[in-house]
Amino acid sequence: MIRWETAWRRAWEAKHPFVVKRKITDFRSLHYIQAFSAVAQGSTSATTLQTFPSGAFVLGISASATIPVLVKRDQYYADGAAVPLDVTLDRVKSCTPGNRDLFGLDFAYTNDEQITPGGPCIADALLGSGRATEFPARELIIDPSQGILARVQNLITVQTIDNQAGSLPAGISFPLTVNIVYKCMVPRNQG
Repeated sequence: MIRWETAWRRAWEAKHPFVVKRKITDFRSLHYIQAFSAVAQGSTSATTLQTFPSGAFVLGISASATIPVLVKRDQYYADGAAVPLDVTLDRVKSCTPGNRDLFGLDFAYTNDEQITPGGPCIADALLGSGRATEFPARELIIDPSQGILARVQNLITVQTIDNQAGSLPAGISFPLTVNIVYKCMVPRNQG
């Protein structure tokens, strides 16, 4: 995430109209949350608008997904039990904090200017690997009547490894719920 002082200094030196007659103490921290619920496996969500007050600085964007738990019937024996365990819980495997390897993100301004041209990008590559927020590289200053359009793409793919022909049993899918958080510095009188 970009430091307040760094973003403020760059805007001040550029004489940006949102900071000319203000001090850094005229701003406060505000986090906007966008939720995308049950994005179906292999699909992309509808584009959703996130609005901000005029003069907001977006200092960082982070995201995380919840992974569905799959209840399945197995024939595994638990600790030497005489009868098989009927139901086990299984989870889609992720290799990153926040499960950011399981979904893609796409951002644009409301005036059709792309922030991430080329469509959804795997979230871990876009936001930065690990727990740190590395996106955007520079602050995004939101102009009046401007917002950010976001889309989420569910990247979960399933491959059966049980040597049985066919696909997953009917009714099994892996929808994701993704939360995007916009970490902002906004004028105190707005938001």
